Amino acid sequence: MLSLPTHLLQYLSDIHLKGLNPAWIKLDHDGLHIAEFYGDWAYYCSKPLSVGMAADALHPVLFGLLPMTENFHLSQISLENDGFFDLDILWHKGVCWLLFSDVTAIMQRFQDMQQTSNNLHLMNSRYKQTLERHMGSLIVEKVHSGDFQLEEEGVRQHITTLFVDIRSFTVFNEAHDAQVVMSTVNQYLDVMLKSVLSHAGIVDKITGDGAMTVFGVMPHEQSSEILAFEAALMMMEHTLALNAKRAKNNLEQLKIGIGIASGEAVVGIVGTHERRAFTAFGRHVNLAARLESKAPAGFILLDDPTKQALRNNYDQQSFDLTHHHLKGIGDMPVWQVKYTSDLWLPV
Repeated sequence: MLSLPTHLLQYLSDIHLKGLNPAWIKLDHDGLHIAEFYGDWAYYCSKPLSVGMAADALHPVLFGLLPMTENFHLSQISLENDGFFDLDILWHKGVCWLLFSDVTAIMQRFQDMQQTSNNLHLMNSRYKQTLERHMGSLIVEKVHSGDFQLEEEGVRQHITTLFVDIRSFTVFNEAHDAQVVMSTVNQYLDVMLKSVLSHAGIVDKITGDGAMTVFGVMPHEQSSEILAFEAALMMMEHTLALNAKRAKNNLEQLKIGIGIASGEAVVGIVGTHERRAFTAFGRHVNLAARLESKAPAGFILLDDPTKQALRNNYDQQSFDLTHHHLKGIGDMPVWQVKYTSDLWLPV
């Protein structure tokens, strides 16, 4: 053992014993009865101590434990006052000593640390659940593993933005009570957003009866254009399935329109300390919103860069070239696709 100067040993002893409220007993030659006692025994034992008293009367943990002829340690023993102590039985030169050390404060700190750890785990779990609602489990797992990071300061990168909206929902809203409106919009949003998250997309925001979504933020083997277009096809397919189910229950069927545009945008985290969110800015983001506003029910409208990125993957006869005047943008060519089930089949 490392030999320390006496004053350093005393210093370390004082540090260790500070707050431990030590009390100790020297047992007689039979190792069963008290020969001498020292310290604040009132804290550990409600019974008054006396020389010759049986030591195992101090605490139930000592029943059957004495006599002891070797060193022994028990930790975190409970007291009647809701405290805790450590018991050390020390055998030295034929004499047995009992040392009681109050560890209540240490236990409380440990419990506080455990509670903090549990709270952090719960917060992390809730944070992960919140992320998954907006980004999907694939992206969240990569964020947690450190394989992907959302840049708070913002970066410029190529993305594809998809806007989707339920057509004629204002009329539906005004004709039904609040419970029916909320139930219906949530059914359609569930269909739309699951399609986004299953294609590595991010839900930027929910716009009442629609949503703004972004593809290409996270590296993927497929291009952002293909991911967005396949998500749009899935939305259309699942909307038809939902409408078929609603028709069987004599409920109104609603349709959706989708706009998609691709190009460079600034993406990152915006907001205040109290509320922060991922978003994207750029001309093509605004263009996707304008295309969605022009899309008839059951149609997908795309800008030319998005359509060109799909030319080797889908039958080009399914894409019709049209022209639209878009607010704040002007006249421009727009590709229009009416959804049919065979669009799922790549060329």
